[in-house]
This record gives sequence, structure tokens and C-alpha cells, in this order.
Amino acid sequence: SYFLRGLLYEMLDRTSEALEEYRKAVLLKIEFIMPHYRLWRLSLAVGDMKTVVREQNNCIRFLEKSDRETVIPFSNGLSREVFLERLREEIDRLECVNN
Repeated sequence: SYFLRGLLYEMLDRTSEALEEYRKAVLLKIEFIMPHYRLWRLSLAVGDMKTVVREQNNCIRFLEKSDRETVIPFSNGLSREVFLERLREEIDRLECVNN
């Protein structure tokens, strides 16, 4: 429920509340990928680079640990492989923009 509340707050542009809810979701289930991903994206938007790096690493680490055939919950049906590929592409694009 914390993750879903985070999404609602994010849709309402209530960033600080969304970040708080995503953090709660992570505390309850550390390997739940999507709150880490949303924390990463929102932290990037607000310029919190320490959190960006941490959550980016968490996303990759937890995705690499999961089974190849796993469908990531709340990712619109993306498999672990596709999600990991898209995540790495996003990271590469951001690094190109920042260099």
C-alpha cells in the first residue's frame, strides 16, 4: 500500500510525500524493485544525487539477483531481462547527457 500511495502522491506532484511512501515500501520489502526505481527517478528530478546513485545500484542489484523469467510486479508486465535492459539504457542516456 505504501508503494501505491507513493504513486498517487507522485501523480499529484506531491514529491516529498511520494518519496516518503516509497521509502516505507522499501523498508517493508527491501527486494521490491519498483519503489527503488521510483525513488531513483524522483531523486533524480529533485537533484538528490546521493539517493540517485544508491537506488540505481539497488535496482540493478535486486534485478540481477532475481530469476530470469520473473515478471517485475507493477512494471506493466516487464520481465526481469527487459526491465534490466531498459534500466541500463536509461542510465547510459543520463550519463551521456551529464558528460
